[in-house]
Amino acid sequence: MRARAVAAVRHVFLHAEEGESLLEAVAAALGAEGTRVAWLTAAGTLRDLELRGASPEAPARALPGPVETLSLTGHAHEHGGDLRLSFHGVFAWEGPQGLETAAGEIAAAHVVRLTAYATVSDEAARAEVEAPRRATWSDAMAASSTASSAASSAAASPPPRPVRRALPEDEDPTPEPGDIVEHFAFGRGDVLKGDGERLHVRIHKDGRVREIALSMLRVVALPADGGTRRYRLERKL
Repeated sequence: MRARAVAAVRHVFLHAEEGESLLEAVAAALGAEGTRVAWLTAAGTLRDLELRGASPEAPARALPGPVETLSLTGHAHEHGGDLRLSFHGVFAWEGPQGLETAAGEIAAAHVVRLTAYATVSDEAARAEVEAPRRATWSDAMAASSTASSAASSAAASPPPRPVRRALPEDEDPTPEPGDIVEHFAFGRGDVLKGDGERLHVRIHKDGRVREIALSMLRVVALPADGGTRRYRLERKL
């Protein structure tokens, strides 16, 4: 299914006279309005009604006597200079066994009384109305698969760690959040945050978060622990 916004529309009320052919009268009235595309809703009473069924090969069914429209909607579009019109509806009438109903597309009908309401598009959208592209199940599955693969790849790939700048030989490295430090007094801990001068470290042995000033310490890089950087925080002599 595809949605398409129609920017330019207007609304037209139609009233058919008794005895007029429904399809011819509505097509003529819309044609006089310069209609190229329209959607219709109608209500009233019809006679000499012939309905097409779901199968195109099945003959049209003639309904006896006047019938009331329980639901009647239509669509019109221009093709080859002519305005083509189709109406589908549900109809009721009084039969030998009581109230009867039938549904289908109108092949022919005459008006007893009828009022219709048309939404008319002034856009030159005939080609899209006649042959719209319908999204298929395969399209939906392909889109879903692509989105799922992209989401899986994003979830499987951890975000890259920031590139660390090379340090001069006389400058100590600076631990960053996620690194492990070995403090000379507090022991091992995880770096939670830092601003280059101070670290907030959660100490493993008691779970407390301590604020550590780097200006009083010497930072020594240690071998990584399972991919996590480690540093020893020593007193400056």
